[in-house]
Amino acid sequence: MRPRLAVATASLLLLAGCSAGTGDFGLPDPVADAPCIVGNWTLDVADYSAQSEAWLQGINPDYIDVQLTGSAEATFGDGTLSAQVDLSTSTILLAGEQPILSEGRTPYTGSGDWEPGDDADTIDVTYWATTPDPGVIGTAESAGLPTVDFFAVPSLAVTCTADTLELTSTGAPLTARWHR
Repeated sequence: MRPRLAVATASLLLLAGCSAGTGDFGLPDPVADAPCIVGNWTLDVADYSAQSEAWLQGINPDYIDVQLTGSAEATFGDGTLSAQVDLSTSTILLAGEQPILSEGRTPYTGSGDWEPGDDADTIDVTYWATTPDPGVIGTAESAGLPTVDFFAVPSLAVTCTADTLELTSTGAPLTARWHR
């Protein structure tokens, strides 16, 4: 009986050694091999709002308040990209001593393709198309505010960690920070 027990124990140890904790008998993990950017991301709206306010006040100190609220989600797949954005912008600009309030909303869904760029730490976005939410009447554009479209540029600089993704367009004054 002892030889059978030794053979059974050795067989179990051999199988355990092959799996090495991966549960797949030593085969590569496809998720671990994916680029860092692949996955679901949520925009840090408070950070983007603070950057927007600082930038606008740097251009024109008469901007006394700039706020972005809402949400933005992006999903990077294997060469595909989709986003759902619903951001509202509110600015208060002094005209002399009179404050002027402008408000608008940018709701849309978008999709396209992405691939690593020619330059290190960049991605190229192609075939990007958006569909505005047809039920929204006071959009940011109609209020004279720029719409917020994070992927409407052909190339983005990328910094990615396990839980943070930073995207910046060439020459852009703001960095969109996303979290998992």
